[in-house]
Amino acid sequence: MKRSTKPIFQQMLSLLVAISIASTGCSNVKQLRVHATPTDLPAPETTPRLPLPAPIRTLPVDLIPQGDKVCLALSSYHNLVLNEAEFLRWVKEARYRLDLCNGERRHEQ
Repeated sequence: MKRSTKPIFQQMLSLLVAISIASTGCSNVKQLRVHATPTDLPAPETTPRLPLPAPIRTLPVDLIPQGDKVCLALSSYHNLVLNEAEFLRWVKEARYRLDLCNGERRHEQ
């Protein structure tokens, strides 16, 4: 067997240095703190194309003349209320579309 030419003291010292470097090498790494700041995304260059509001579907309303007054039958009154709701639906859809094109967002009221 071939003996090492280094004295035993130097071998022990180099082994001790190697162990100390290996065991403490990672503890000297500084911890990095990352701070994220929320940012607004840029607006798209083109506004997405939205479908037109669905067409207004009205129901017939029959007016009944009585002398100098005009009256509604109960079914016509019901149709009139449904027509008004349909108009309001169309207005809300159109307003939402306009607000989106202008970059505004309205909360539902």
